[in-house]
Amino acid sequence: MNCSAVFLRIGLCGCAAAAFLTASSAQTSTATKATPKEGPKETVTVKAIKPSVQVLPDRTVYSLEKDIQSSTSTLSDVLRNLPSVDVDIQGNVSLRSDSNVTILIDGKQSPLLAGNRADALQQIPASMVDRIEVITNPSAEFRAEGSAGVINIILKKDKELVSSGVVRVNVGDQGRVNASVSGNVKLGRVNLNGGYGEQRFGREYTSSTQRSDGTTLTSSQDVSGKWTYSGRYVYSAATFDIDGRNQAELGGSYNRYGGHTGSHEHDIASADGSDIGREGLAYWLREGAGAQFNYTHKFATEGEEFTLVGSGYTSWGRNSSDYTNADFATGVPDYWQSRRSTSSEVHTELKADYTLPFPSQGKLKAGYALQNDSSVSDNRGLWRDPTRTDWADDSTFTNNFSLDRTIHAGYVSYERKFGRFGVMGGLRVEQDFLHTDLKTTGEVHDTSNLGVFPNLHMSYALTDTQQLNASYSRRTNRPGVYALNPARYSSDAFNVWAGNPYLKPEQVDSFEASYRYTADKFDIVTTGYYRATYKGITNVYRYLSDTLLLTTFDNLARRMASGVETNLNATLLPGLTLRANTAVTYTEFNPGAQGVGEKQSGINWNVRGGIEWQVTPADLVQFNTNYASKQRFAQGYTKPTLSGDLGIKHSFDGGLAAVLSVNSLFDSWKSDTVLDTPGLHQTGQFSARGRIVYVGLVYTFGGAKDTQAITGNSDSGGGAAGGVPGGQ
Repeated sequence: MNCSAVFLRIGLCGCAAAAFLTASSAQTSTATKATPKEGPKETVTVKAIKPSVQVLPDRTVYSLEKDIQSSTSTLSDVLRNLPSVDVDIQGNVSLRSDSNVTILIDGKQSPLLAGNRADALQQIPASMVDRIEVITNPSAEFRAEGSAGVINIILKKDKELVSSGVVRVNVGDQGRVNASVSGNVKLGRVNLNGGYGEQRFGREYTSSTQRSDGTTLTSSQDVSGKWTYSGRYVYSAATFDIDGRNQAELGGSYNRYGGHTGSHEHDIASADGSDIGREGLAYWLREGAGAQFNYTHKFATEGEEFTLVGSGYTSWGRNSSDYTNADFATGVPDYWQSRRSTSSEVHTELKADYTLPFPSQGKLKAGYALQNDSSVSDNRGLWRDPTRTDWADDSTFTNNFSLDRTIHAGYVSYERKFGRFGVMGGLRVEQDFLHTDLKTTGEVHDTSNLGVFPNLHMSYALTDTQQLNASYSRRTNRPGVYALNPARYSSDAFNVWAGNPYLKPEQVDSFEASYRYTADKFDIVTTGYYRATYKGITNVYRYLSDTLLLTTFDNLARRMASGVETNLNATLLPGLTLRANTAVTYTEFNPGAQGVGEKQSGINWNVRGGIEWQVTPADLVQFNTNYASKQRFAQGYTKPTLSGDLGIKHSFDGGLAAVLSVNSLFDSWKSDTVLDTPGLHQTGQFSARGRIVYVGLVYTFGGAKDTQAITGNSDSGGGAAGGVPGGQ
């Protein structure tokens, strides 16, 4: 039986059951409810051991406590297995097929994700993460950025323990290795926690591109190589309980990741008959450092509090690449290229929030936020051929571009519970000031936009086991440095890129409705959603010559997506649980932009499945798999993909455990993309070779767990069965 058949059987079984409920005890325990800002905590009674998945009215929370992959893999690997979340082979994250998703760490932007986010997510060890919140319709407390929604990553903080820690060491094939340590120390009113980790890995890859004008092949490009990554991170925080009503927290983090790539390239241009080989060697390095300060004052009235948060970070990076271009048949050098790039980014933010409870089970929240982001990108290219000994400036790559953006935001939110009915409504207003400067040519642009972003969440408990939820939110996606820089720069002989400084922010109106049924051994949530995106940002393609293609950006007239998603979670037998997720989406693209193509529509679907088997009290086995059908976008589609992973964990006495994990289990993970626009048909494939195998040890001491207990506000093992929607 082939891998696809195995996968489809698992997916169909999952549709008959339900997912990821790992309650192994029916004893009553006490938990706390905390916001991503670590705001006021409400003590509640929770029956059963914490669930691995908790469905709240405004978000879904995934605990990583029993996730074996989180012991050995990166954050990118763990996100790939979450329902609604997609991560492609190069680490790019999307939420319900929309890549404009905001990713926060502890409710804030973080230097750990500065620079190239896809690279950063493939560097951060998942072992430092407690839980992940997926929020498709965020409340007014969240910044409006990220049209697809928010993924909020909560780091571990074992604050209730006097001293504790976890040490992990993992060794993989092809020289892969990673290690991390995290811990917590409590000294009277002061709590200290932090972590440190390093990793190194590499992988071979291949890519190919075939391009035609619709009838005749114009060029082909084949590349093979190997990339090698290395990185480290450190974070720490100190929390001071000043006098019971006043609490302060100081924290900081630093990360560094880099690597090199050796590549072999074969380029054929049919139009002029050239046949060129290109040998390349590239290095890159990215560093970031940040700090934050939190102050919370609790008033005499229970639940009334004021919070002030100041945070900031800076990141900087440099890249270098050198290429030798030669006649493919003879190997005689034709010309050489040398490219150097530096970039820097500074982010600062100040937020103030006030919460006022009412006796009638209501709560008012209001706040103000000031955010500033500035960045500078400086690129320098040189070239020479055999006829000269000196290097000349390469105008197809050289440019210097800066961006400065300031956002003032204010919000108000009110929530209340009326028996079985809960409601939360809010309004956020953001004023955006943007300044860009292409210093190479003196091209300057200044724009401002005022955005109004309402939201509404409602929940109704039909019974103790059945619940209805409905929500609406308006979001935006503002173009960044890459999309706004008007300078043209070439990446290879066939491709030129340029931004569009006249791009407008896109806006999305998102509607959702869901039904949830919770039983003793299974849990099912079905969600219907509709998303209308206006002025959606998309790629636009235009030929500059017979073989040279310009890729730039423009605003679509409209994009629409509607679909149904079902999460099914079940305990099939004692110790055996099953999880499955199915999503079917209809998408429609109305271009309204030159070069994008004609209006098109289609259906995408995705099936995820997973089994968790507690073979013995000391032995745990997990299997995950993910199949995505053909996925449409404005100018084409991606072909179906299949991926899977396997994890095995054995626990010894004394807090020691051994772990075996295999990523890309089927060695089938790749990215096949087809572009089909007027005058352009292109097929491209990117694949990374081989499975990834890790063997590791995990040592836990001081009473700590692999992750902090998930918190909730429900009296059912599966999460909230009713109540007021939660907030950040």
